[in-house]
Amino acid sequence: MRLEQLTFTRFIAAIAIVVFHFGSGAYPFNNEKIGFIIHQANVGVSYFYILSGFIMVVAYSSLEKINTLSFLRNRFARIYPLLFLSVVILFLQTYFFDPNFSFGIIKDAIINLSLLQAWIPSKALIFNGPAWSLSVEVFFYLIFPFLFNKFFFRRKLWVVTIVVIVFWIISQMTLYYLSNSSFNKGYPSPSHAFIFFFPVMHLSAFLMGNLGGVFFIKKLAGKSGRYDIAVVLSIIFFILFLKHHPFGLNYHNGLLAVIFVPFIIFMCINRGIVTRVLNTRFFIVLGEISFGIYILQLPVFRLTTSIVRQLNITHDPQNLFYISFAVLIILSTLSYYYFETPVRNIIKTIKIKSFRV
Repeated sequence: MRLEQLTFTRFIAAIAIVVFHFGSGAYPFNNEKIGFIIHQANVGVSYFYILSGFIMVVAYSSLEKINTLSFLRNRFARIYPLLFLSVVILFLQTYFFDPNFSFGIIKDAIINLSLLQAWIPSKALIFNGPAWSLSVEVFFYLIFPFLFNKFFFRRKLWVVTIVVIVFWIISQMTLYYLSNSSFNKGYPSPSHAFIFFFPVMHLSAFLMGNLGGVFFIKKLAGKSGRYDIAVVLSIIFFILFLKHHPFGLNYHNGLLAVIFVPFIIFMCINRGIVTRVLNTRFFIVLGEISFGIYILQLPVFRLTTSIVRQLNITHDPQNLFYISFAVLIILSTLSYYYFETPVRNIIKTIKIKSFRV
């Protein structure tokens, strides 16, 4: 089951995160009327986790059981080629242009390649910082076959719903307590990294996406209608939540699943104008290159900014952002067609013995 209308939403989330990291001072993102959205655009990572959980359930719903090793091979093929490329680019850039290059940088690069950084609070954001989210995603990959084979479709929907929602509530209470307690020493302390980057702290977001996928398959698959208004209202509620922050809640670790899951489901069953537009090839391609945009953002911005400054083209921060942004889009597109996809297809041809959990 392909739900192409969801693909473009990954592009929006990836772009928002790039602007959060590099463009909050550029026009129009520095306008106070939309600035509050940009300053909280890191919630896009939670959206990735929720959407990932949803899509995995839907994608494998026709199978009785998942072959664990085959699943992990395919997931490895999806994320690792570009991760490897990003680390190589950053390493070469640091080696040749950073006078402070040291053995410690080599260790950081190795930790990035191992995808263990999110499990080590003091190392969560080292080297290619955005890759911390892949460290979390790999944790989800490792547990998903077990959850799929033993739980999601082996238990009644109400049981799955209660278990996931109770875990989600406990997770949000834990986040609220830790982030507002003396334990949190603030960014960039290890305690802050544990609260906001440790994989288990994000598990509730992934599970809520899984729950949404199970509900969709069991109750809504094959059903459709015109739900453009519901989609738009979901977006409006999302913006209002970002604007007003009721009760001082923290959105970073999956709280907005209460909006994201309904939004994803409405997108799936919608056959209105939004779906027709987003199912066009242009928007699908933008969604397909979103992973490259996300994982290559740091090496591309660093390299492009350095070259532009050395060539004395411009030193204006806003111009640097838009030049780097354009380069990022172009390189992500080229990477998708000429590196990411070919390498992924090669990896997927590797024969895997049957192994299920």
